[in-house]
Formats: sequence, structure tokens, C-alpha cells
Amino acid sequence: FQRCEFDELVIPNTVTSIGRNAFKGCEALEKVITTSINSWCQINFKKKDSWNDWDPYSNPLCYAHHLFTADNKEVIDLILPSNITTIKDYTFYGCKGLKSVVIPNSIIEIGYLTFYDCSEITSIKFNCKKIGNWFGEMTNIREIEIGSEVSEIEDWAFYNCDNISTITSYIDSPLPIYDVFGDVVYDKALLYVPLYLLEQYETVQGWKSFKNIIPP
Repeated sequence: FQRCEFDELVIPNTVTSIGRNAFKGCEALEKVITTSINSWCQINFKKKDSWNDWDPYSNPLCYAHHLFTADNKEVIDLILPSNITTIKDYTFYGCKGLKSVVIPNSIIEIGYLTFYDCSEITSIKFNCKKIGNWFGEMTNIREIEIGSEVSEIEDWAFYNCDNISTITSYIDSPLPIYDVFGDVVYDKALLYVPLYLLEQYETVQGWKSFKNIIPP
């Protein structure tokens, strides 16, 4: 399909793998339709042999930027499937139609550059056990909700996400965090925590750096 000229593409749920550079140069693409979000999350979008080489052209979203379901509804508020554990590399690469994401507790791993350049995301809810560095440098993120299942947050998870204004955490035993947020967020964002945990959050490494810790 390299340098194709069509503007719409349907990927059926029987597709499990797409080869490197399959859609390179398909700049006319405006819309990708998937018959199943579940199967879309499991497509193996091929990349170069080196894990850190930038090579997104196996995913047509790198040009189309908008993903639709079979009933022709754009995927704007994404709830990742709860019956899978892994989201593959590049799955939503460049999907600018996304506004919010919910990550359920079934998710163990999210692949390389899965949400890269999803620049319009404003809200994320984490119910997974680990929060990785999946959304760094997304400056439109405003709200984050961290569920009680979370037991690990990677360093730099929200690097340069300086417009975060509201964080709600339900972690019962707040874990120490290091360089997860930038100084701007620590100074200006509102951190909402359960009233009975307020004292813990005010004393634990990382969380205590927030200037505004308040019960909901």
C-alpha cells in the first residue's frame, strides 16, 4: 500500500500482523476503520529490528490520525479491553482523535510508542498495576486518575506534561515516587486523595512535593 491515494481504510479483525513500511507515503489517508478494538490492540505492527528505531509506517494511523469502529463512530474516549493483558507497539501511534483513555487492571504491558503523538489526550484513568512512561511530553493532559490497583509508577512517567491540573489518587498505601511529575505540576496541580490518607501523602517521597494536597 505504499504511497496509496485512498483516504479511507478498513482493517478487519482477521488481521494479526502488518509489515514494515506497509503504509509509508499514504499521506491521503484520513480515516481508519477497525471492526474490533480488541483485535486492533493485538495487531503486530512490524518495526525495525532495533527496538528503539523510529519506524511507524506499518500503522496507517500515522497518517490518518483518526480511528473509527465498525459502526462508523470515531474512537474518542478509549476504554482498553479488559480481556487482554498486552497492548502492542505503535497501536494508537498518531491517533489525534483520542481525548481520553481508561487503562483497566488487566493490562500488564503497553508497547513501544503505543500512544506517541496522541497529542489531544486530556484525561487518563489508570486502574493497571504499573504506570509506565507511556504519555510523556503530552502537553494537553489535564486530568489523571490513579486507581487503588496501582503499585508502581515509573520515573518520568509524565515528563513535560506540565498542564496537568488535577490528579486524583486512590492508592491506599502511597508508594514513593521519583521525578514522575515536573516542578510546574508539583507547584500548581491539585492532588485529591482520600481524607483518611491525607497525612500519608503529605509525608511520602514525591507526593509530599505537591503544594496542594486536598481530600475530594
